[in-house]
Amino acid sequence: MERQKRGPELHLTELQKADARGLALLQELMDVLQRRDLAVSDRERYRMAAEDVEPIFQVLHELLETCEASAAQLHSAARAAAADGPADAEIWELFRVADRAEDDVQLKRQLVESLSHASNVEQVMAVQVMWSCKPYLEPSDEPSERLSAER
Repeated sequence: MERQKRGPELHLTELQKADARGLALLQELMDVLQRRDLAVSDRERYRMAAEDVEPIFQVLHELLETCEASAAQLHSAARAAAADGPADAEIWELFRVADRAEDDVQLKRQLVESLSHASNVEQVMAVQVMWSCKPYLEPSDEPSERLSAER
């Protein structure tokens, strides 16, 4: 069972790293949009959209795909643990963590999909604030929902 614990913890760690990467990308997007808004010509705005904004959107979408794969792996690990033996609190917790990770990725996908080239700094800032409120990736106060930070 110890090996099975490490797999989910690894995926959760990857999700937390991706979470931090997403926040950095959103900050970068805000910086680019601020510069775009100060651009003098339409030509410069179009260039920034193609060379600066679009690549950030692409990386955000790729990051979400990676997170979706990690959430799916968490579900696979929970199913494998359940197949290996009788259900117990640890297996139930694996399923809960997998569900929370999946919910987190779904929320972040909705946030990213709400952005476009027409988005302004304030909209991206709102997305960044909502992204940073990571209720699904943080252990809760309820003992049955913790991924066991003590392990």
